[in-house]
Amino acid sequence: MSAPSRPVESLLARLEGVRRQGGFYRAFCPAHDDRRTPNLDIKEGEDGRALLLCRAGCSTEEVIDALGLKMRDLFSSNGHGGGEGSAVSDRRPTPPSCTLEAYPEAKRLLVEFLKSLGLSDVTYSGSPAIRIPYRDREGQEKAVRGSTL
Repeated sequence: MSAPSRPVESLLARLEGVRRQGGFYRAFCPAHDDRRTPNLDIKEGEDGRALLLCRAGCSTEEVIDALGLKMRDLFSSNGHGGGEGSAVSDRRPTPPSCTLEAYPEAKRLLVEFLKSLGLSDVTYSGSPAIRIPYRDREGQEKAVRGSTL
């Protein structure tokens, strides 16, 4: 068996409970104490970098710290995906604009309802977007998501 050559393969080798889920992997997040529900999504970006998302709210930094890694370990060493001291152009398309007034129309919701949940307008990559806070049972903000249409 050869050594993992891509950042995603290297991460998967360090994680527990890894399962393939369509175009990504899901595993137990090493940054929080829950071994009943796999919450960490892992996917390879178009440029070879490893993309991580803990659905329980752990930051990428917390996840890689728990694995004993550095942010640079999420990037390939073949000149793609960044790494220390490299400049990579962002080839992602500009997301479509979204405002708090347009979002409920697209999702068939009332603006007043969304505002009552704490949603608000922000700018993302130079385009209007929606800020969606995620709160715990006590009402404390634990994560934020930006959304475009």
